[in-house]
Amino acid sequence: MNEIKFITTDNCSLCENGLLKVERLFKHYFEIAVIDVDQYDKDYIFRVPVVIYNNKILGEGNLKSGKLILNLIRYLVF
Repeated sequence: MNEIKFITTDNCSLCENGLLKVERLFKHYFEIAVIDVDQYDKDYIFRVPVVIYNNKILGEGNLKSGKLILNLIRYLVF
């Protein structure tokens, strides 16, 4: 099963809300790996949450469901 990476950090309300959206949208189709930004890539520290599929960023910050889906389709098709 393909994996979506969800980059997060502690005490982040955007991260908590974003993870709920990502799980609701993708949990039946992808494994969701929740990764602390400190253990992934420090370049994302001010951009969390960050959603990554196949090394492509689907969304970051205040995540929008429509944008996540649109970007995923774009990466799957092209």
